[in-house]
Amino acid sequence: TAPRRQYSISLTGSVELGLPDGTLKQYGPGTVLLAEDMTGTGHSTRVIGDEDRFTIIIPLSD
Repeated sequence: TAPRRQYSISLTGSVELGLPDGTLKQYGPGTVLLAEDMTGTGHSTRVIGDEDRFTIIIPLSD
């Protein structure tokens, strides 16, 4: 769960997000996500492959 609304921009590496409903989603370089859900149990994150994952997080004001 994000502490505030924020953008997450993947620069390198791939990641798998596990959502609370059991859904698995994969994202790679160039993916831009807007995290807006600040309640609930959140998600799990797992790096896929051998490449380091670098991500830019841009917090948004309320």
